[in-house]
Amino acid sequence: MTEAKIAESLRALAVPIDGLTLLPGNPRRGDVEAVARSLVAFGQRKPVVVRRDGVVIAGNHTTMAARDLLGWPELAVVYVDDDEATGKAFALADNRTGTLGGFDDADLAAMMAEVEAFDPELLIAASYSSADIAALLGQGGAVEPDDAPTPSLSDRFLIPPFTVFDGRSGWWRSRKRSWLSIGVSSGDGITSHDGRGERLAFHAVSADPNYYGQKRETERRLGRELTNPEFEADYYKPADRASAAAGTSVFDPVLCEIVYRWYAPDAGRVLDPWAGGSVRGIIAAMLGRQYVGVELRGEQVTANEEQASEVLDGVANPPEWITGDCLAVLPTLEREFADLVFGCPPYFDLEVYSDDPRDLSTMKPEAFLAAYTRMIAAAAGCLRPDRFAVLVVGSARSPRTGLLHDLRGPTVRAAEQAGLRLYNEAILVNPAGSLPVRAARQFMASRILGRTHQDVLVFVKGDRSRATKACGTVDAESLADALAAAVDEVGSEPEG
Repeated sequence: MTEAKIAESLRALAVPIDGLTLLPGNPRRGDVEAVARSLVAFGQRKPVVVRRDGVVIAGNHTTMAARDLLGWPELAVVYVDDDEATGKAFALADNRTGTLGGFDDADLAAMMAEVEAFDPELLIAASYSSADIAALLGQGGAVEPDDAPTPSLSDRFLIPPFTVFDGRSGWWRSRKRSWLSIGVSSGDGITSHDGRGERLAFHAVSADPNYYGQKRETERRLGRELTNPEFEADYYKPADRASAAAGTSVFDPVLCEIVYRWYAPDAGRVLDPWAGGSVRGIIAAMLGRQYVGVELRGEQVTANEEQASEVLDGVANPPEWITGDCLAVLPTLEREFADLVFGCPPYFDLEVYSDDPRDLSTMKPEAFLAAYTRMIAAAAGCLRPDRFAVLVVGSARSPRTGLLHDLRGPTVRAAEQAGLRLYNEAILVNPAGSLPVRAARQFMASRILGRTHQDVLVFVKGDRSRATKACGTVDAESLADALAAAVDEVGSEPEG
């Protein structure tokens, strides 16, 4: 091949991504979300290889990530004059050569450590984590010397006790999959796929590794491409209970675990004023806490109890759910009985749960805030002195004005009026999932930012030192230990 021919064949062009077609029957399965993280961090540094008819023969996952997750209008490509057989042969060669060979673990760990020291976010973008470094360094089985360093913050507290909880990290997502694998889910069967969970955290694209394989097979069978919403509405079937549980409206079980281990005494009593699904109750019981949740919808309580009975068979202190409006229920409960108030109220009308006028999610903002303030005061009256309260909140955008209804500020003011002082604040950063697709359109139209976080607010009632002492030592046992009893019940090993 002449130099001119080589230059011609390698010249990259920016072309509309809508004009590209994925390789039919491509046998390669990859992590599209990981590719998307890399594209966001580094840009497109390698062109995809495309036949003259627009079929991608190398770079299918890059195309999916850019098109389906990031909403890019163009991609850099190089065109080749392959016939169908040659193109498929090159696709096989391109996929196969990427899997041949291996790594020198010491060199890999060293390079990962250098990247993490420079910028931890770049390590995440490269689909590695600090846990990966630790695993590589531990493979040799070397015995630690007597003067070995003290345990890391993660060893002592599950995650570093900083103000950012990174739900995108490999550790967090692996631990979440482990919780979900035992059957922890929303347990309701009635929440909408247009609700709060999809908008904030747990869209199927990021939760189910089989998502794109199933989507491609469906497109092959139908002979046409499908949008993500069309596929999910008419064809998508989660591969297993864990994948299904990772869908809309599942409260993050890892956040539950952290809150209970950090802010609830061992065997302490937890009050949840807005129980919703079963997650917070089931995790509390599995970690030895006594949980009381108040939930307005009777059908939700029934679903919670059925799921808890299935998952927690034999657990000494099963969660208790009380059906009713918490404004009516909380005053009937024992005063100052709870060791932790932990809850996640509706985010205004971001997700409407019922047509009951007592339901916060059905109320106009002014009525919402008035009722919400009274609910926080009632919950504070049930909390023992020298204890913590943790509320997870998020703002919601008005469909009429486009402006945000702030929930963080009213929560802080209502809590302080009720005698709860703001003590800590953190944000939970969620995986973006399909948000980039929506965010690109809405930002160009209105400069609205895609929301990927929730606020975690920690309040203290009484003396902070005595509240801390009441919580005792943080029990950062391994997840295998935490799930051992549950694994025995369901008869399978957890993932992750």
